[in-house]
Amino acid sequence: MTYTVYADSWTAFNFNYYNTWRLCDGDRYVKLSGYDVGYYVGVILCDQSRYKILLSDTIDGEFYDIGDGAGTGQDNCEFIGGEFEAWTVDPDYYNAPSVIGFFRNQWGEIPSMGTIGTADSKFYGRWMECGLVIP
Repeated sequence: MTYTVYADSWTAFNFNYYNTWRLCDGDRYVKLSGYDVGYYVGVILCDQSRYKILLSDTIDGEFYDIGDGAGTGQDNCEFIGGEFEAWTVDPDYYNAPSVIGFFRNQWGEIPSMGTIGTADSKFYGRWMECGLVIP
């Protein structure tokens, strides 16, 4: 089956994801991230304003968590079209287990793939609020 995914709108899509360190278990949506690495951004909704944000290089591939090497992931709102950093981030951010995922240090930086989580000081959370309603 072929899916059309756009940069400026959300498409409902039940993507595959590494099922760890999340509280959200609602509908899943995807759109283009604007980057060549982590080409697709996916969200799993807790509700319309709280969600888990993930990235993937392929639409049919695995979607992975996003670690932050210089904060608590507030800049991940950029991937979903936010103009500002997250309003609220999972307070248990610093206890995330080590897994393979994407990471970066700041807004506008191209993400890389590698080990993220507590052991690598590239923390990621179970949810965040970016001030955007999805879909």
